[in-house]
Amino acid sequence: MTMFYSDCIVINLEKIEPLVKRIIDSAVDYQLLTNRKLGITGEIGELLIVLKVPGLRLCVSSIEEGYDAIDEFGKRVQIKTRRGAVTDVPKISGRIGTFSKHEFDYALFALLSKKYEVIEIWKANFTDVNRIVEKHKRRNPTIREFINISELVYGKSILESQAKRLARELADEDINLKPGDIQLMAKI
Repeated sequence: MTMFYSDCIVINLEKIEPLVKRIIDSAVDYQLLTNRKLGITGEIGELLIVLKVPGLRLCVSSIEEGYDAIDEFGKRVQIKTRRGAVTDVPKISGRIGTFSKHEFDYALFALLSKKYEVIEIWKANFTDVNRIVEKHKRRNPTIREFINISELVYGKSILESQAKRLARELADEDINLKPGDIQLMAKI
């Protein structure tokens, strides 16, 4: 049974997971047959994040409030997703969709494979997100900008994530790294 708490839904995982899988399978098949996307990444991404992050409740209408979910502590969460188009892993050189001007407590950003599998979920607080969003007229920061201000909450090991973040910061400072340095840093 689906239960409502104010303007949010507690999703019945047993019922929604098979439905989401069927939708994803249909979208992938459609793209294979037509070479066109169905444009469901945002909606499916929100469901996938709610299924992966314990305590999240999906909001009925996120358009007016500026957030997509509420966590177990009542914090407002804006959710963004990016799906790999050609390769299984999305490029981190692209942009994230437009952030609402409404206030929220934190944002979750998920990288999805081209088959809609969740690869990573990153979390950043409103203040940090707002700082990078305001630099862009369309309020759509780059993926790299978001990852640089966020923490990994789902996906690869946290140590590997921190090593990659440090490598990106060093690269931004024009410090040359050899290919094996990131793996070495991940083991530290």
